[in-house]
Amino acid sequence: MIKKIIILILILGFIAVVVFLDVPGVEKVLGSREKIEQEKQVFSEKQDLLVKMEKLSQLYEENQENLEKANYILPSGQDLPNLIVQLEALAFGGGLILEQIAFSEIEDPQSADQTKPKDHRVLTISLRLIGDYPSFENFLKTLEENMRLMDIVSINFSTQLGEGFQFLNFDLNIKTYYQ
Repeated sequence: MIKKIIILILILGFIAVVVFLDVPGVEKVLGSREKIEQEKQVFSEKQDLLVKMEKLSQLYEENQENLEKANYILPSGQDLPNLIVQLEALAFGGGLILEQIAFSEIEDPQSADQTKPKDHRVLTISLRLIGDYPSFENFLKTLEENMRLMDIVSINFSTQLGEGFQFLNFDLNIKTYYQ
């Protein structure tokens, strides 16, 4: 019986020595568990962000056509060659002759406030068209329905006599916008 008690005391002593002498190792294991839990949480948050990014990417691709339309309505630059072709096509399609076109950039009074960032710039287009009134009316309708944002500022017209017929000269000032 004494042998059994001595063996039990030795085993308990051995366990106590191992635990007390290896306390830093035990603390290290417990600290590692806390780090593992923190890393699992960070990993979970990153996975959630990845899922959100994938959803946003999919939404962007689904709305690509709408974004292209928005870029056409308010392009990122003056895009003068496209404007010239577009206005000439609108005039020709309406039965008018595009005699003169001029561009000038103006400072928009609404964007003169330096504290606010400029969200758009204004380009003024001066046009001279030759034709009859119904053709000009058709041109105005197509200009209104055009996808690119344009505002007519002023219209002046005068008559021009030809051999046996009369033409009208239409002078327009148009504002168009870009980023």
